[in-house]
Amino acid sequence: MTTTADRPIDTRLINIVHDAIRRDLGRTFDTLSIPIDVRRRALLADHLLWTLAFLRRHHASEDANLWPPAGRRSPGVPP
Repeated sequence: MTTTADRPIDTRLINIVHDAIRRDLGRTFDTLSIPIDVRRRALLADHLLWTLAFLRRHHASEDANLWPPAGRRSPGVPP
């Protein structure tokens, strides 16, 4: 019988989320490096604030759900 602890932790979704955040932050940087009107800058700022709030929630979820099982599998590895 295979238990969950016997299988690797599935990090595919985490990688997708990290790639999307990096992509969006890169696009934000690119957009801010060219002249844009005040309205678009405000919209971009709102999106950036949402992205950063999402990133905080995402990392809190990793801290609660990813790292504890990973630590149990490799007890000698420091957090």
